[in-house]
Formats: sequence, C-alpha cells, structure tokens
Amino acid sequence: MEEDNIALEQVVVIGYGTVKKSHLSGAVGSVSAKELNGQVASNAATALQGKIPGVSVASSSGDPNGSMTINVRGISSLSNNNPLYVVDGAFGDISMVDPNDISSIEVLKDAAAAAIYGSRAAGGVVLITTKSGRKDMPTKLDVNFFTGVSQTPKTLKVFNGEEYSRFARYYKLAGDGYGAENGATPFIGEGTDWQDVMLRTAMTYKANATISGGSKNGSYSSSVSYLNKEGILRNTDHESYNIRLKSDYSFFDNRLTIGESMIVNLTKGSGYIHQDTMFDIFQFPSVVPVYDPTNAGGWGTSNDINLPNPLAEMTVNDERTETTKIFLNAYLQAEIIKGLKYKLNVGIRKEHTKWRYYKDVYDLGTFGKKTTSPTFEEKSSTWESWV
Repeated sequence: MEEDNIALEQVVVIGYGTVKKSHLSGAVGSVSAKELNGQVASNAATALQGKIPGVSVASSSGDPNGSMTINVRGISSLSNNNPLYVVDGAFGDISMVDPNDISSIEVLKDAAAAAIYGSRAAGGVVLITTKSGRKDMPTKLDVNFFTGVSQTPKTLKVFNGEEYSRFARYYKLAGDGYGAENGATPFIGEGTDWQDVMLRTAMTYKANATISGGSKNGSYSSSVSYLNKEGILRNTDHESYNIRLKSDYSFFDNRLTIGESMIVNLTKGSGYIHQDTMFDIFQFPSVVPVYDPTNAGGWGTSNDINLPNPLAEMTVNDERTETTKIFLNAYLQAEIIKGLKYKLNVGIRKEHTKWRYYKDVYDLGTFGKKTTSPTFEEKSSTWESWV
C-alpha cells in the first residue's frame, strides 16, 4: 500500500478555521466542489448522498416540495436529530444553497470536532463554504444547464376492472354495479389503471450562471440559478430562484479584511398531498372511470368505497406555497500582531412564507360533495434570527 500524500495535504474547514487533514484528529468528512460537480443534483442535500461515510441523506416523501433528512451518526435523540448547518461562517439553511455554488462541504461527526458549537451541534455540524473569486483573477463567466427525468421504475400489481368485478361477485360484495348487487353485470375489460392516471414521467430543468474575478485587493463571486422540478405525482411541482453574492476586500497590506456573503432564495410549490394519497390510488376501484358525464361534478365516483377519485381530489384542492429566504453574513478580520487575528461575524436570516388553499365545488359520491361556493384560505408567517 502507498501513502496518499495528496489526501493528507488537503485543507479542510473546521469550526475554528482550516487545517490539513494530516494534522486533524477529529472525525471530519469532506466533499470538494469537484465531487459535487460530477453529478446532477437539484439541491445541496441530494448532492451529499453517498459521499461521506456515517452520513445518511433521505427524502422525507416523494413530494417535490418535501425536505431532505440528513442524519450524522444515525438517530441519537428522540426529539431533534438534524445537524447544525453553517454557511460561510454563519448559521444557515442547506436548502438555500445551490449545489453549483458550493466550494466544499465538511461534516463534523464527533463531539471533539463540533465542540465549539455547543449543544446545538448534538446532531453533528455541516459546514458549507460557497465559491469565491481570487485576487488578480480576470473576470470569468460559467454557465451550467441540465435537464433530467424522474419516473416510477415499478408499479404495484392491483386488480384491473375485470378482476375486481370477478372478486366482488365471488365474495358477494358490492362492486359499483359490477359486483354482487341486484341487477349487476360483470365488468369486461381493463378498466382504469389509477397508477397510470396519477403517476407521470416528470421533467427537471436547472440553470446556473456564475461570474467571478478579483483585483489586487479584493475578490468577488456572484451567481443566479433557476430550478423547475415536476413531481412524479400529477399536479405537483416545485420552482425556485437563487441569487448569491460574495466578496472580500483587504487593506493595509492584508492586515484588515472585510467581506460579506448574501443569498436570496425564492421557492414556489404546488400540490395537494397527504399521508393517504398513495393509499387512495391503490385502493380506488378500477371499474370506476376517471370522468363520468352523468355525475354533477363530471368525475367518476364510487358508491361503495368511501374514497375520493384520486385525480378529482388533486384537481379540486389547489394548494400553493411561496417562501422567500434571505441570508446575509458580514465579517471583519484584523491582524492585531503577527500570528494573532481577531474576526467579527454579524449575520441575519429572514424567512417569509405565504400559503394559499382553494377548494372548488365538487361531487365525489359517498366521499362527500360541496355544491355551494368554493373555499379560499390564505395564511402567512415571518421569521427572522440574528446570527
């Protein structure tokens, strides 16, 4: 076996500065920009999947607006197992950062490495450093664009219309006019495949443009990005816009340095999803059509199962969310004497969320009906924190 000198000389970020890997005693996992750029990821959490031992990243649901769950060293608490996120030296949010804007990610996994952050680091610490320009660097423009496809690789085998009718008749059950009811007739044909109706091949589009450069005494990097992600489940989608600005300037022969990092993130999401959405798709009778012109609402309904037509439920209930997040961090660093530096950080995080819900009139059979005026609700909340 040969010694990997390159890995040992790599500089990693820890809570109180930077250090070479060969001098590091704590448990720290590191991912570089080169590794992150080698894959297509719609968010920074997804880009971490499979990159660091002991760190698990999983989606909480198939909702394109759902969050990712990151666990460092597994589940260690009955309450909150989320790690602490530090973006450019200030407490931030990983969902705000575009993967194309990341220079490196370090995960502090043990108590010794994360001790500087106290009890907030009980679930580990994820340090995110965004890209910077370099001094005496000519202006450089990078543009990235990708598109991707998401789909369900396999669906569950459920009764088609003919099998559903045969089952209901054999066990003397009602089957929406095709079971054991008086005057019922056997259903002929495939019927409605509700998984095919509700699940789709979803497209993802992402674009990012970064401009960076520097002069003798300063450097800068700014970027804009756009993401449009459809959900595999019909009538669900996610859209986001990101603006980032980062700059550093030095004075008095580099004895005084000031800098700032700003991220503005706007997300829009739509889709009415609840914990029983997929259960309803699997359970709804295949003998019921999607549309029924004889029904007042125009939707196919079941008279024997207290479940809604899945497509009707997704269409009648229109739920939308808009969230604006602002992250701003500024610092001043002064070299008091050679080898002794003082750094002051000031930052703010602000988040504003607006939720809208519209419910149209409907007739969904035994599940219920609403024939009067539609329902409209709207709520908003604002949160901010100085860090």
